[in-house]
Amino acid sequence: MFCGSPWSYEQVLMRSVTDFTNLRCFASEDMIGGLQPLALFPPIAESYMKRLMSFLELKVPPLVVGFVCFVGMWLCPAVLILPMSSIARWTVFGILFLLGFALLATGARLFIKARTSLSPTTPTEASSLVVSGVYRFTRNPMYLGGFVMLLAWALWLAKFSTCFFLAFFVLYLTRFQIIPEERVLRARFGTEYDDYTKRVRRWA
Repeated sequence: MFCGSPWSYEQVLMRSVTDFTNLRCFASEDMIGGLQPLALFPPIAESYMKRLMSFLELKVPPLVVGFVCFVGMWLCPAVLILPMSSIARWTVFGILFLLGFALLATGARLFIKARTSLSPTTPTEASSLVVSGVYRFTRNPMYLGGFVMLLAWALWLAKFSTCFFLAFFVLYLTRFQIIPEERVLRARFGTEYDDYTKRVRRWA
């Protein structure tokens, strides 16, 4: 018996499960067209997410993303501190920062030499495919240079929490900058670009 009821515990449990199933079926059926409104929520959410992802593509220049990460790393809490002396921090910072700047500047110089567009938000304006110099080792030396400069800043700050922004920089640029660029370049240069992507990595 269950709380003075003539039904047993097992009968009450089975009745509850049956009522819940019936309610779920009723709520998911359209009385007119046989549609299932509840079943539409995941596709609708997925559709809006795809629109948002598509909207962000090639919208925020990498320089702005890098600046946001720079400020965010500076504001990161000093939860864990790297055990580095002041001399070591300045030395590592100087070497990595110069290396990153050299990658960025070299990549930009080769674009200027090839007389192709440097604008990161309009890859459709690219007039030629640059595959020489530093582009033999990485397809995106300017983005890689920005990452190395941020890495230098992170090591100078000596805070483990800055790793979040390093990962964010790579993931954001890969999804919203590099992949859309690759789509445009593949459509513009065809097999020439496909062969290049097989020889050279996206980052390093």
